[in-house]
Amino acid sequence: MPTHFAQTRKLNSAAATLIKDTLSTSQLSYFAVLGSGNTFGDSILTISTTLGPSKTTNNLFIGDTLSIGIGDSMHTYLVRDIGNTATIALNVGLSAVDLGTGAVAIATRSAVHTITFNPQSNVAGGIWQFLIKATDGTDESYNDGIPDQKGFDLGAAGANILTAGDVTCPWGATASVGTTTSVTTGTPSVTSYYHVIQCALGAGETNPTTGSSTVVIGNTNKLINPTKGIGNTVEGYADLYTFYIRHTDSGGTPIEPDAQGKIALIEAVRVTATVDPTLTFTIDTTDTIGSTACGPGTVLSSAQTNVTATAVPFGSVAIGSTANQLAQRLGVITNLRK
Repeated sequence: MPTHFAQTRKLNSAAATLIKDTLSTSQLSYFAVLGSGNTFGDSILTISTTLGPSKTTNNLFIGDTLSIGIGDSMHTYLVRDIGNTATIALNVGLSAVDLGTGAVAIATRSAVHTITFNPQSNVAGGIWQFLIKATDGTDESYNDGIPDQKGFDLGAAGANILTAGDVTCPWGATASVGTTTSVTTGTPSVTSYYHVIQCALGAGETNPTTGSSTVVIGNTNKLINPTKGIGNTVEGYADLYTFYIRHTDSGGTPIEPDAQGKIALIEAVRVTATVDPTLTFTIDTTDTIGSTACGPGTVLSSAQTNVTATAVPFGSVAIGSTANQLAQRLGVITNLRK
Protein backbone atom coordinates (compact mmCIF):
# COMPACT_ATOMS: atom_id res chain seq x y z
CA MET A 1 0.00 0.00 0.00
CA PRO A 2 1.50 3.35 -0.97
CA THR A 3 2.25 5.80 1.80
CA HIS A 4 1.02 9.38 1.45
CA PHE A 5 2.57 12.33 3.29
CA ALA A 6 0.56 15.48 3.85
CA GLN A 7 2.64 18.56 3.08
CA THR A 8 2.22 21.31 5.66
CA ARG A 9 3.36 24.90 5.47
CA LYS A 10 5.63 25.93 8.30
CA LEU A 11 5.03 29.40 9.71
CA ASN A 12 8.38 31.07 10.10
CA SER A 13 7.85 33.35 13.10
CA ALA A 14 10.03 34.80 15.82
CA ALA A 15 9.68 37.58 18.35
CA ALA A 16 10.69 41.10 17.37
CA THR A 17 14.26 42.04 18.21
CA LEU A 18 16.15 45.20 19.25
CA ILE A 19 13.11 46.61 21.03
CA LYS A 20 13.37 49.89 22.91
CA ASP A 21 10.94 52.38 24.45
CA THR A 22 12.39 55.90 24.64
CA LEU A 23 10.41 58.35 26.79
CA SER A 24 10.38 62.10 26.17
CA THR A 25 10.81 62.39 29.95
CA SER A 26 11.61 59.60 32.39
CA GLN A 27 10.81 61.71 35.45
CA LEU A 28 8.47 60.12 37.97
CA SER A 29 5.22 61.90 38.76
CA TYR A 30 4.87 63.50 42.19
CA PHE A 31 2.20 62.44 44.71
CA ALA A 32 2.51 63.63 48.32
CA VAL A 33 0.11 63.56 51.25
CA LEU A 34 -0.30 66.87 53.07
CA GLY A 35 1.30 67.02 56.49
CA SER A 36 0.07 68.67 59.67
CA GLY A 37 0.22 72.40 60.37
CA ASN A 38 -1.07 73.71 57.02
CA THR A 39 -3.22 76.83 57.41
CA PHE A 40 -5.84 78.49 55.21
CA GLY A 41 -4.31 81.49 53.41
CA ASP A 42 -0.73 80.42 54.10
CA SER A 43 1.48 80.07 51.01
CA ILE A 44 3.86 77.61 52.69
CA LEU A 45 2.77 73.99 52.18
CA THR A 46 3.99 71.17 54.42
CA ILE A 47 3.91 67.56 53.19
CA SER A 48 4.05 64.33 55.16
CA THR A 49 7.45 62.64 55.26
CA THR A 50 5.95 59.28 56.25
CA LEU A 51 2.81 58.89 54.10
CA GLY A 52 2.25 58.72 50.34
CA PRO A 53 4.50 57.72 47.44
CA SER A 54 6.50 60.99 47.53
CA LYS A 55 7.86 61.59 51.02
CA THR A 56 10.14 64.55 50.27
CA THR A 57 10.17 67.58 47.99
CA ASN A 58 13.17 66.26 46.06
CA ASN A 59 11.21 65.56 42.86
CA LEU A 60 9.72 69.07 42.69
CA PHE A 61 11.08 72.16 40.96
CA ILE A 62 10.40 75.89 40.89
CA GLY A 63 7.67 76.54 38.33
CA ASP A 64 6.03 73.11 38.67
CA THR A 65 2.24 73.02 38.69
CA LEU A 66 0.74 71.38 41.79
CA SER A 67 -2.84 70.18 42.13
CA ILE A 68 -3.74 70.31 45.83
CA GLY A 69 -6.90 69.09 47.51
CA ILE A 70 -9.21 66.10 47.64
CA GLY A 71 -10.74 64.25 44.68
CA ASP A 72 -12.51 66.54 42.23
CA SER A 73 -12.18 69.65 44.42
CA MET A 74 -8.49 70.24 43.77
CA HIS A 75 -7.07 73.67 42.95
CA THR A 76 -3.95 74.50 40.95
CA TYR A 77 -0.89 76.23 42.41
CA LEU A 78 2.62 77.03 41.20
CA VAL A 79 5.78 76.12 43.08
CA ARG A 80 7.55 79.39 43.87
CA ASP A 81 10.40 77.89 45.87
CA ILE A 82 11.48 74.75 47.74
CA GLY A 83 12.01 75.37 51.45
CA ASN A 84 13.38 72.02 52.64
CA THR A 85 12.53 68.35 52.24
CA ALA A 86 9.05 68.93 53.67
CA THR A 87 8.02 72.51 52.80
CA ILE A 88 7.06 74.15 49.52
CA ALA A 89 6.50 77.86 48.84
CA LEU A 90 3.44 78.45 46.64
CA ASN A 91 2.46 81.41 44.48
CA VAL A 92 -0.78 82.04 46.44
CA GLY A 93 -2.25 81.13 49.81
CA LEU A 94 -3.92 77.76 50.34
CA SER A 95 -7.67 77.44 49.92
CA ALA A 96 -9.58 76.08 52.91
CA VAL A 97 -11.29 73.38 50.81
CA ASP A 98 -7.88 71.98 49.85
CA LEU A 99 -6.87 71.23 53.43
CA GLY A 100 -9.34 68.51 54.42
CA THR A 101 -8.47 65.06 55.70
CA GLY A 102 -6.73 63.02 53.02
CA ALA A 103 -5.65 66.03 50.96
CA VAL A 104 -2.77 65.46 48.56
CA ALA A 105 -0.39 67.41 46.33
CA ILE A 106 0.13 66.08 42.80
CA ALA A 107 2.42 67.05 39.92
CA THR A 108 1.87 64.83 36.87
CA ARG A 109 4.63 64.10 34.36
CA SER A 110 3.50 62.78 31.00
CA ALA A 111 5.72 61.33 28.29
CA VAL A 112 5.70 60.40 24.61
CA HIS A 113 6.73 56.76 24.16
CA THR A 114 8.78 56.11 21.02
CA ILE A 115 9.03 52.34 20.58
CA THR A 116 11.48 50.96 18.02
CA PHE A 117 11.76 47.29 17.07
CA ASN A 118 12.85 44.96 14.27
CA PRO A 119 9.98 42.71 13.12
CA GLN A 120 11.06 39.13 12.40
CA SER A 121 7.82 37.79 10.91
CA ASN A 122 4.68 38.87 9.12
CA VAL A 123 1.19 37.66 8.37
CA ALA A 124 -1.47 39.13 6.12
CA GLY A 125 -3.69 41.53 8.05
CA GLY A 126 -1.51 41.14 11.13
CA ILE A 127 -1.94 43.11 14.34
CA TRP A 128 0.88 44.52 16.46
CA GLN A 129 0.04 45.25 20.08
CA PHE A 130 2.18 47.32 22.43
CA LEU A 131 1.47 46.51 26.08
CA ILE A 132 2.48 49.18 28.61
CA LYS A 133 2.09 48.58 32.34
CA ALA A 134 -1.15 49.73 33.95
CA THR A 135 -2.00 49.68 37.64
CA ASP A 136 -3.55 46.57 39.12
CA GLY A 137 -4.15 48.12 42.53
CA THR A 138 -7.68 48.14 43.93
CA ASP A 139 -7.05 51.60 45.39
CA GLU A 140 -5.99 53.11 42.04
CA SER A 141 -7.70 53.65 38.69
CA TYR A 142 -5.82 53.21 35.42
CA ASN A 143 -7.74 56.00 33.64
CA ASP A 144 -8.55 58.85 36.04
CA GLY A 145 -5.72 61.26 35.20
CA ILE A 146 -4.09 60.70 38.61
CA PRO A 147 -0.58 59.19 38.60
CA ASP A 148 -0.45 55.62 39.92
CA GLN A 149 2.15 53.69 41.91
CA LYS A 150 1.84 50.50 39.89
CA GLY A 151 1.86 51.67 36.29
CA PHE A 152 1.13 54.36 33.71
CA ASP A 153 -2.23 56.15 33.78
CA LEU A 154 -4.22 56.48 30.55
CA GLY A 155 -5.57 59.93 31.46
CA ALA A 156 -9.08 61.05 32.38
CA ALA A 157 -12.00 60.63 30.00
CA GLY A 158 -13.10 63.94 28.52
CA ALA A 159 -9.89 65.64 29.63
CA ASN A 160 -6.50 64.20 28.70
CA ILE A 161 -7.14 60.51 27.95
CA LEU A 162 -4.94 58.83 25.34
CA THR A 163 -6.81 58.14 22.09
CA ALA A 164 -6.06 56.57 18.71
CA GLY A 165 -5.35 60.06 17.36
CA ASP A 166 -2.36 60.27 19.69
CA VAL A 167 -0.75 57.13 18.23
CA THR A 168 1.36 57.02 15.05
CA CYS A 169 1.67 53.53 13.57
CA PRO A 170 4.22 52.30 11.03
CA TRP A 171 3.38 50.89 7.56
CA GLY A 172 0.11 52.83 7.35
CA ALA A 173 -1.48 50.57 9.97
CA THR A 174 -4.60 51.70 11.83
CA ALA A 175 -4.12 52.76 15.46
CA SER A 176 -6.45 52.03 18.35
CA VAL A 177 -6.32 52.17 22.14
CA GLY A 178 -8.03 49.20 23.74
CA THR A 179 -8.98 48.15 27.24
CA THR A 180 -6.38 46.70 29.58
CA THR A 181 -5.28 43.09 29.23
CA SER A 182 -3.70 40.71 31.73
CA VAL A 183 -0.31 39.05 31.38
CA THR A 184 0.69 36.14 33.65
CA THR A 185 4.38 35.42 34.16
CA GLY A 186 6.78 33.74 36.56
CA THR A 187 6.74 30.82 38.99
CA PRO A 188 4.71 31.15 41.09
CA SER A 189 2.62 32.96 38.50
CA VAL A 190 1.92 36.67 38.83
CA THR A 191 -0.81 38.41 36.85
CA SER A 192 -0.29 42.04 35.85
CA TYR A 193 -2.37 44.41 33.74
CA TYR A 194 -1.33 46.38 30.68
CA HIS A 195 -2.68 49.13 28.44
CA VAL A 196 -3.12 47.84 24.88
CA ILE A 197 -2.06 50.19 22.07
CA GLN A 198 -2.65 48.50 18.74
CA CYS A 199 -1.54 48.90 15.12
CA ALA A 200 -3.62 46.78 12.73
CA LEU A 201 -2.68 46.17 9.10
CA GLY A 202 -5.39 46.11 6.46
CA ALA A 203 -6.66 42.92 4.85
CA GLY A 204 -3.92 41.31 2.77
CA GLU A 205 -1.28 43.77 3.95
CA THR A 206 1.98 42.69 5.59
CA ASN A 207 4.80 44.42 7.43
CA PRO A 208 8.47 44.33 6.40
CA THR A 209 10.80 41.93 8.22
CA THR A 210 14.00 43.87 7.60
CA GLY A 211 15.17 47.03 9.31
CA SER A 212 13.71 48.99 12.20
CA SER A 213 10.11 50.10 12.67
CA THR A 214 8.75 52.78 14.99
CA VAL A 215 5.46 53.44 16.77
CA VAL A 216 4.92 56.73 18.62
CA ILE A 217 2.48 56.72 21.55
CA GLY A 218 1.52 60.19 22.72
CA ASN A 219 0.79 63.51 21.08
CA THR A 220 -1.77 65.98 22.42
CA ASN A 221 -2.55 63.44 25.14
CA LYS A 222 0.09 61.21 26.69
CA LEU A 223 0.39 58.40 29.21
CA ILE A 224 1.03 59.74 32.72
CA ASN A 225 4.24 58.51 34.33
CA PRO A 226 3.91 56.56 37.60
CA THR A 227 4.85 57.89 41.01
CA LYS A 228 7.49 56.24 43.17
CA GLY A 229 6.77 52.51 43.25
CA ILE A 230 5.63 50.57 46.30
CA GLY A 231 8.59 48.18 46.25
CA ASN A 232 11.23 50.89 45.80
CA THR A 233 11.19 53.61 48.43
CA VAL A 234 14.81 54.75 48.02
CA GLU A 235 15.20 57.96 46.06
CA GLY A 236 17.74 57.91 43.26
CA TYR A 237 17.07 54.28 42.33
CA ALA A 238 15.08 53.77 39.13
CA ASP A 239 11.69 52.04 39.06
CA LEU A 240 11.57 49.42 36.28
CA TYR A 241 8.47 48.46 34.30
CA THR A 242 8.16 45.68 31.73
CA PHE A 243 6.52 46.32 28.37
CA TYR A 244 5.65 43.79 25.66
CA ILE A 245 5.30 43.73 21.89
CA ARG A 246 2.75 41.14 20.76
CA HIS A 247 2.19 40.06 17.15
CA THR A 248 -1.13 38.38 16.28
CA ASP A 249 -3.01 37.33 13.18
CA SER A 250 -6.09 39.24 12.04
CA GLY A 251 -8.21 37.28 14.51
CA GLY A 252 -6.07 38.20 17.51
CA THR A 253 -4.24 34.88 17.92
CA PRO A 254 -0.53 35.37 18.75
CA ILE A 255 1.77 34.01 16.05
CA GLU A 256 5.02 34.35 17.96
CA PRO A 257 6.30 34.78 21.53
CA ASP A 258 5.90 38.24 23.04
CA ALA A 259 9.00 40.43 22.86
CA GLN A 260 9.87 42.02 26.19
CA GLY A 261 11.59 45.26 27.14
CA LYS A 262 12.08 47.51 30.17
CA ILE A 263 11.19 51.12 30.98
CA ALA A 264 13.16 52.92 33.72
CA LEU A 265 11.84 55.98 35.56
CA ILE A 266 13.53 58.03 38.26
CA GLU A 267 13.30 61.32 40.14
CA ALA A 268 14.79 64.32 38.40
CA VAL A 269 17.79 65.98 40.07
CA ARG A 270 17.44 69.49 41.44
CA VAL A 271 20.78 71.30 41.30
CA THR A 272 21.22 74.42 43.44
CA ALA A 273 24.06 76.93 43.56
CA THR A 274 24.81 80.23 45.30
CA VAL A 275 26.31 83.12 43.35
CA ASP A 276 28.16 85.55 45.62
CA PRO A 277 27.19 89.18 44.92
CA THR A 278 29.83 91.55 43.56
CA LEU A 279 29.97 95.35 43.39
CA THR A 280 32.75 97.04 41.42
CA PHE A 281 33.24 100.82 41.77
CA THR A 282 35.58 102.44 39.23
CA ILE A 283 37.09 105.94 38.98
CA ASP A 284 38.89 106.71 35.73
CA THR A 285 39.24 109.40 33.08
CA THR A 286 36.61 110.46 30.56
CA ASP A 287 38.66 110.29 27.37
CA THR A 288 36.11 108.05 25.71
CA ILE A 289 33.03 109.89 26.96
CA GLY A 290 33.25 112.92 24.69
CA SER A 291 30.91 115.88 25.13
CA THR A 292 28.46 114.01 27.41
CA ALA A 293 30.83 113.94 30.41
CA CYS A 294 29.27 116.96 32.15
CA GLY A 295 25.95 116.91 30.37
CA PRO A 296 24.96 117.15 26.70
CA GLY A 297 26.78 119.91 24.81
CA THR A 298 29.57 120.29 27.37
CA VAL A 299 33.06 120.60 25.89
CA LEU A 300 35.88 119.56 28.18
CA SER A 301 38.92 121.77 28.42
CA SER A 302 42.20 120.81 26.78
CA ALA A 303 43.64 120.09 30.24
CA GLN A 304 41.38 117.04 30.40
CA THR A 305 44.22 115.02 28.92
CA ASN A 306 46.08 115.47 32.22
CA VAL A 307 43.24 114.04 34.34
CA THR A 308 43.90 110.65 35.96
CA ALA A 309 41.99 108.39 38.32
CA THR A 310 43.70 110.07 41.28
CA ALA A 311 44.13 113.69 40.15
CA VAL A 312 42.18 116.49 38.44
CA PRO A 313 44.86 119.19 37.73
CA PHE A 314 43.11 122.48 36.94
CA GLY A 315 46.46 124.31 36.96
CA SER A 316 46.57 128.14 37.19
CA VAL A 317 43.17 129.75 36.85
CA ALA A 318 43.05 133.55 36.36
CA ILE A 319 40.24 135.54 37.95
CA GLY A 320 37.54 136.27 35.40
CA SER A 321 38.82 133.73 32.91
CA THR A 322 36.66 131.06 31.30
CA ALA A 323 36.24 128.13 33.67
CA ASN A 324 38.03 124.91 32.92
CA GLN A 325 35.72 121.92 32.32
CA LEU A 326 37.41 118.79 33.65
CA ALA A 327 35.87 115.48 34.75
CA GLN A 328 36.38 111.97 36.05
CA ARG A 329 34.13 109.02 35.26
CA LEU A 330 32.50 107.10 38.13
CA GLY A 331 31.32 103.57 37.26
CA VAL A 332 29.44 100.89 39.20
CA ILE A 333 29.09 97.27 38.01
CA THR A 334 27.15 94.58 39.91
CA ASN A 335 25.92 91.03 39.20
CA LEU A 336 22.75 91.61 41.21
CA ARG A 337 19.46 91.58 39.34
CA LYS A 338 16.10 92.81 40.45
